[in-house]
Amino acid sequence: MADGEVNGDVRELRQMLADCEQYLKEDETPAQRIERERRDTEAVLTLLIREKRKTEELRAEVDRLRHLLDTRPALNSGLTEAYTQWTQLVYASDMAAARTSANDAAMKEKT
Repeated sequence: MADGEVNGDVRELRQMLADCEQYLKEDETPAQRIERERRDTEAVLTLLIREKRKTEELRAEVDRLRHLLDTRPALNSGLTEAYTQWTQLVYASDMAAARTSANDAAMKEKT
């Protein structure tokens, strides 16, 4: 009786391996395939995290630009001086953001 169970188990295992064949590279074991899948999944998740960060940064930039546009003085209302001051503030803000971005990039390169 015990031999029959072992033969049945072996047949089941062989069938399971046969079912996996289409997913395996030549001479690759199921364990190696699982490890390859894990590495591939990690790589994709890393890319997803990077893209999510970029999206968040872009969303923040969109919000900043909307705020700038919402607070912009109207030139056609005779507010030329206010518009000039606003433009200078926008320029200074953009320069500060560019310096911060450059510093962040330099720090990433060092690490």
